[in-house]
Amino acid sequence: MKLHEIGIKKIFGRKKIQVKFNKHVEKWERTLKKMIDDQVVLAREEGKKLVEKEGDLIAYEVFHLDEREGICCDLTLLRFGKIPVNKGGELFSTYGHAHNKEFGECYVCLKNDVFLILTDKEKMDTKIIKMGVGDVVFIHPRYMHRLTVKNADSLVLGFVPKEAGHDYDIIKNKGFPYHIFSDGKIEFVCNEKYGVKKLIVKNSKKMKFDVIKTFLKNTEKLKDILHNPKKYKKFYSL
Repeated sequence: MKLHEIGIKKIFGRKKIQVKFNKHVEKWERTLKKMIDDQVVLAREEGKKLVEKEGDLIAYEVFHLDEREGICCDLTLLRFGKIPVNKGGELFSTYGHAHNKEFGECYVCLKNDVFLILTDKEKMDTKIIKMGVGDVVFIHPRYMHRLTVKNADSLVLGFVPKEAGHDYDIIKNKGFPYHIFSDGKIEFVCNEKYGVKKLIVKNSKKMKFDVIKTFLKNTEKLKDILHNPKKYKKFYSL
C-alpha cells in the first residue's frame, strides 16, 4: 500500500497505535461523553461513571488526508476501550451515520481487527462484518454504519464522496439495533429500542482491489464506483 502518497509516514505500536504524517492534516475527535449524551451507546449509566472517574475519553479520531475529484480520503483511529473499562462491557465504537445522498463509501482496514456494523435503514436488519488487516468493504447507501474495536486500537481508511453528506441524527438517541460487548468473549447485544431484528455476523468478503492505488492513479474510476452503486453490484455484495 502506498500510504506515504496519502500522507501517512509511519504507524507505530501494536495494541496502542500512533500515526506520524508526512504533511499537515486536519483532525477532529469524538469523545465518549458526547456519545453518552447523544444516547448512541447502550451502557450509558456505566459510561457516565467511567467519565466521572477517568475524565472524558477520546473514542476515536479522524484525520483528513486527501481529496481528489470530490472524493475524500480520511483515516479513522478508533481507540480500544469498553464501558466499564475493567470488566466485560460495551466496546468503543464510532458514532455511526448514514448518507444523505445515494452514494457509497469504502473502508480499508489498515491495522488490527475491527467490526463494521451495517443496518438497513428501512428493514433495520443488521450485518456485522469482521474486518482484518487489508480487508476492503464497499458500503451501500442503504446502510447506516459504524465501526467497533475488537481487542486493540484499530486504523481504518475511508473513501467517500464529499457531497454524500453525513446523517448523524438517524443514530442519535437510538444507537444501532445491535451493539458489541466483550468480557473476553464477544457478545452481540440487542438494543431494546428496536426490538429483536435479524442479525448476520460474517467475515469480510475477500476483494482483490487496490483502493489506494485507484484513488491515486484513477480517481475517476473510484468516483464512478462510489457514485453509482447500482452499476457496480459486485463491489457492494457482502
